[in-house]
Amino acid sequence: MEARKACLYAQLLMLLVIAVGLPANAIIYVSQSGNDANDGLTWATSKLTIQNGVTTAAASADPTVWVAVDSVPPPVTPIPVPYVENITVPASVAVYGGFRGDEAASSPPPVRTLSTIVQPAVMPAPVFTAGTGDIIDGFTIENGFADTGGAILCTGTTCTISNNIIRNNIGRLGAGVYTATAALTVTNCQFSGNEAGDISGTLAAGGSIYTTGSSLIVSHSTFTGENASVTVTDADSARGGAIYSTGATLVKLDRCVFDGCVADGTQQTVFAFGGAVYITGALTTITNCVFHACAAQGSGDPQPAFGGAIYYHNPGLIQIINNTFVGNSVTPQAGLITENDRPYGLGGAIFLTGTGGTAKIWNDIVADTRGTAIVNDPASPMAVSFNYNLLWHNAGGDIFGFNFPVQSPPSSTDKNIMKDPQFLLDDPLFHITYGSPAKNAGSNSGAPGFDIDGEVRPFQVIVDIGADEFVDSDNDGGADTNPLETSPLAVVPPEVDPDADGIYSPYDNCPTNANPAQVDSNGDGIGDVCEGIPEVFYVSSTAAPGGDGLSWATAFQTIQEGIDAADLHNQTNVDGATPWTGVNPEVWVKQGTYNENILIWHGVQVYGGFIGTEPPPSVNPDVLSGRTPLVNISEIDGSALWSAVTIAQTPQDRYLTGTTKTLYDNLATTVDGFLIDNGKAEIGGGVSVYKDAANISSNRINANAAALGGGVYFFKSFGTVGDGIGPPPGNALTGDTTIIGNSAFGPLSYAGYGGGVYTEQGGPLVFANIIEGNAAFYGGGIASRNSDPMIVENLIGCQDSPNTAAVPSGSGLGGGVYLDHKSWAAFEKDTIVSNTAVGPASEGGGLYFSDSDFYMNLTIMAFNSATFGQEIWGNSPTAQVVLYPLCYITQSDFWPVVASEFVGIADPTVDGLPTDPCPTTTNFAVDPLFVDPTTCNYILQAGSPLRLTTGENVGAFQDEDPPVDIAGAKQLDNGVIAQISGVIVSAVFSDGFYIEDPKRTNGMKVIMPNSGVSEGQVVNVTGTVTTLNDERQLINASTSVMLGASALLGPVGMPNMMVGGGPIPGWTSGVSKGVGLSNTGLLVRTWGKVSQTGNSSGPYFVLDDGSRVGVMVRVPSGSNLPSVGAYVSATGISTSELDSKGKRCRVIRARRASDITPR
Repeated sequence: MEARKACLYAQLLMLLVIAVGLPANAIIYVSQSGNDANDGLTWATSKLTIQNGVTTAAASADPTVWVAVDSVPPPVTPIPVPYVENITVPASVAVYGGFRGDEAASSPPPVRTLSTIVQPAVMPAPVFTAGTGDIIDGFTIENGFADTGGAILCTGTTCTISNNIIRNNIGRLGAGVYTATAALTVTNCQFSGNEAGDISGTLAAGGSIYTTGSSLIVSHSTFTGENASVTVTDADSARGGAIYSTGATLVKLDRCVFDGCVADGTQQTVFAFGGAVYITGALTTITNCVFHACAAQGSGDPQPAFGGAIYYHNPGLIQIINNTFVGNSVTPQAGLITENDRPYGLGGAIFLTGTGGTAKIWNDIVADTRGTAIVNDPASPMAVSFNYNLLWHNAGGDIFGFNFPVQSPPSSTDKNIMKDPQFLLDDPLFHITYGSPAKNAGSNSGAPGFDIDGEVRPFQVIVDIGADEFVDSDNDGGADTNPLETSPLAVVPPEVDPDADGIYSPYDNCPTNANPAQVDSNGDGIGDVCEGIPEVFYVSSTAAPGGDGLSWATAFQTIQEGIDAADLHNQTNVDGATPWTGVNPEVWVKQGTYNENILIWHGVQVYGGFIGTEPPPSVNPDVLSGRTPLVNISEIDGSALWSAVTIAQTPQDRYLTGTTKTLYDNLATTVDGFLIDNGKAEIGGGVSVYKDAANISSNRINANAAALGGGVYFFKSFGTVGDGIGPPPGNALTGDTTIIGNSAFGPLSYAGYGGGVYTEQGGPLVFANIIEGNAAFYGGGIASRNSDPMIVENLIGCQDSPNTAAVPSGSGLGGGVYLDHKSWAAFEKDTIVSNTAVGPASEGGGLYFSDSDFYMNLTIMAFNSATFGQEIWGNSPTAQVVLYPLCYITQSDFWPVVASEFVGIADPTVDGLPTDPCPTTTNFAVDPLFVDPTTCNYILQAGSPLRLTTGENVGAFQDEDPPVDIAGAKQLDNGVIAQISGVIVSAVFSDGFYIEDPKRTNGMKVIMPNSGVSEGQVVNVTGTVTTLNDERQLINASTSVMLGASALLGPVGMPNMMVGGGPIPGWTSGVSKGVGLSNTGLLVRTWGKVSQTGNSSGPYFVLDDGSRVGVMVRVPSGSNLPSVGAYVSATGISTSELDSKGKRCRVIRARRASDITPR
């Protein structure tokens, strides 16, 4: 005890000596060339360590420490050298870094442009431990590691942190800054790469800041890549990727930027709250902030994540005013089957909860969100005032759990907007441009007096929506903050205004056409007046950056760019632009791999499988049907991050009216011709569809994973998954549409339904797919819950690759198909084979249904396996199919016959009682006689008893028609597969080739780019018959060449009047005033005088033999056109085109320049 007293007296004596020797307002200096034995009163006598400096300064009446970045005297350009120490700052000390080491004393300290680096000497421990009243200013604090406060631990009642860079620190609570007691003020700081991880305990929170103190005020600070993440299974939640605040009475965030902040709870049964900010229990104001690419990612629960940018729980008041939210996300929720409705994720931007609380969300931009943007907890709702906001492209809808203001024009109180915000391109702060609909569209009530740049708002009479106020001091159309604006107060060269619309280049989005409103409906930087409504936006993974997407040469690099540009439903005739008339541009995607998780907006059509040279539809209407997606592969690789494809924008039509609204509502969203793989999500690993009509056609959806719907997920949605909406007509099981190798697993409490396809509360058409090798707990191939799917012409299962239902330590249900919760399914012409439900009590190898009904016709169920009900297991006493199976199961085959084949329903292959409504069976119990099940070839052999005398087959594979000649093929129905043998190739073009019979009486087009055939070859062709451009054609074709056989055809000569000929009754109309039989597709020759030349959609000239009907002759690109008045003969393929008046005109398509000869 006496020794301890002696030590204490010695320390007090030392402090007394120091105090006596210090001036009243001394600054203590620290530098890398100092010495702790120095007095620290000048740069020349500086201390060496920050710890010694702050301890010395604490004895001063105004304790202040200045820390140089390096040695003193400084070089011309000082290079910061890290101080390696852990510092405990006594109360009321202000410690400033960033000095060169030659500054004169001043109060306050001078503005510094450098930063003093501090790294820890001991871990785990905070780099700085601050007491009451401390100021930490001007430092780069990095690489700290502590359970609480990796960089800074504030232990007092007040703490100020300003002008610091706080980066790459680790902690469990507050990797950057932690306080449990202090009123914390953070100003002009940069936080980056800090991570709150589950070092111990069950909570990881506050990558940048964790506070339970009395107040939190943060201003003019940036948070980049901040993370609260959970990586072990004993933790339960990640909260506040950047900021976690609970227990405070006041929280204010102003002029802050949150970019890429994440609350990451991706281990099973881990919740995520607030990707950027988590706040409870405080009166909160958030103004002038940007939230970009922040996310709350959870898993293992029906509701795994809340608030991609902001999570707020409080019975008090939160005001979120004049902020910009772009590209934030939340894990879409699986929800509970008992719910009538649910959002697509619990607040991609904002989640609110707390009965009795109030939220005011005004003047905010919320755009490009993944997951319903703003959600008010239905179980504990706040009172929400929501107005004067701009909402655009939010996947899953804009709001849930509260209502928009009353909308009753002309006295509407709803001042929200649904239009593209027209941001400045590639701008990290998302400044708006001159034509933005956010400009002058907010409310001054409660708006802050400055914007994110510190500019006074409003610039004009009314404030702008969002964090940015468009300030244009010289009225040239360029904001003062625009990097291209070098003279904000005056218009000077090179600023020019060639179109005299008052908007000067380089700010004018259409400098060649006057457009004073500067409307840019899709926000791509090109004004509507200049861009119009293109036919196509092009995408190529190999394109140069910065393309406009208007040609293959200037293609976009990403599919998402094309999708965003193609949504033009808001385009009107302002400034003379082309108004939208009900059709969006298509998006064409060149072959290649695209590592994206795309969001397809309502009504946008996206097509893959292109070579990258195809002309637009106006030049060749057959381009879409001529693609070969199995060869030219456009791959969407989800990179195991989210669903590879999300279609979840319920029609955003609140502010549309009349015909425009009707046209927009009726649009179908399409994704067609892709390989979609490696997606991973809670719902819909490959494709996730929420409340939209979607056509998911001609895709291969393989090797994706989710809790529900490994391949495809539908919620309250309709449309089609399968063949039939892409290349027309496509209505045949040809193998180009597959759902293979997907899985649905997760906690048994809610997950594991629909390895291939999951549908809930909707009625999609599952059509002409090969569905095999998928796995789930329930419904290896397909699961339907409270839904009414139509399942038509699918191969479900395969001997070598069955769909499997298996539960760990349990038993699977529905190896092929699973129905429950009052589903009603229609099976038509399906082949359901070799699926398996695994486990000692497994049920329904082919089909399991409970509390559900179905209708089945012309379907084969064979070789499926389960412990109970190898083909069908049912448990639904009130279901009609149970009571009357012979009425609801018709013309279907079940094989082999075993005792446990059917459970819960009567054997549908045995006649019922005479008193039954349907007493006699029309079903079969016969071997289907498949061609080769070992190779998954389930086509019926020629002698199969399932080839019915009606001409139909039982099962998914319908017969090809018997071999026919070209004339016979032209009479077949669209969708019928025709076999044509011994025909001659008459012409070869980039999009396909033409065949002709040896007698030269009929010709026909085969759509097959890069066909590899040559003129004169004798070939056999098998393809699907269709009608395109008033011409019978073959698509999805295969060709074989008869070796050693060739026959060069001569053209059939005919006058102008006979070119094209008459109609094919029931199929084509023929040319206007056509004469004779149809000769479309035939190699012909005609002649006459050249009356006209041109280059519309390619070079051409018009011939007239005196009949005055005129024949357009299209020649290959680069060919010389004959002179007007010349007499020539033209050889080529007889076809037709529509002119501007809708008249079908005669056309000859020349093969080469030599097909044109003088007469």
